[in-house]
Amino acid sequence: MKKFLTSLLCVMMVVCFMPGLAWADGDAADPNNTVVAKIGNAEYSTLADAVAATQGGEEIILQADVTCQPIAFNAGVTLNLNGKTLTIENDDSNVASGLKFSAGEVVIKNGTIIDNRGNKENSSGYRTIHLDSVTASMENVTIKAYKPTNTQNYNYLIRMENDAQLTLNTNTLLTEMETDNYEFGVTGWGVVGVAAFGKGKTSDSTYENTVKVTVNKGAKIATSAFCISGNGSNSDGVEINISGGELISSN
Repeated sequence: MKKFLTSLLCVMMVVCFMPGLAWADGDAADPNNTVVAKIGNAEYSTLADAVAATQGGEEIILQADVTCQPIAFNAGVTLNLNGKTLTIENDDSNVASGLKFSAGEVVIKNGTIIDNRGNKENSSGYRTIHLDSVTASMENVTIKAYKPTNTQNYNYLIRMENDAQLTLNTNTLLTEMETDNYEFGVTGWGVVGVAAFGKGKTSDSTYENTVKVTVNKGAKIATSAFCISGNGSNSDGVEINISGGELISSN
């Protein structure tokens, strides 16, 4: 028995001091910490952390389905959903914009974005994607939002302003999800595919900025309200190019 215990102690000491089995700070990821996104070899447990690490030009690649509160992107980025689903939920501030991009060039591709924030009573005015002063393109991506549940406003899949430019490419779908007991114009005004806000003309009759929307072959917008809207008096300074694809408004 004594010999057995001595041998066991020796084995334990060898295991403890083997360099390959040593745990040092930063040597290994926390096994209980799910990797949600990667930028190069860097791993992040939340999408917000990955976004905070960007300085411009990086590609964020999702590693798992993720649910997040609204996020502001302050640098140009490629958001590669990598076949995953990104779901946007409410936060305490009830901010209107789900994913807001306000700098550089933006690419969103390869997955699904679902805006769950409108799935509640007496809600409207949500913007799933908000493009402010950026050049953006989308490909192989589906974006969905719930129909509004009051008549104070629409819900918007994409809102654009301040010289923003957007190109919808192949296999891009902008569409909506049903809310309970919905009736267009009675319980809500529906979902707008792309709301493009120009600033109109200046005093010398030139446009202060031009917001541009391009729909290419293979892209589809299917909503109950406007597929693409220049929004009344703000429609000046909006350029819309339809080079293919489908625009389907049910009302």
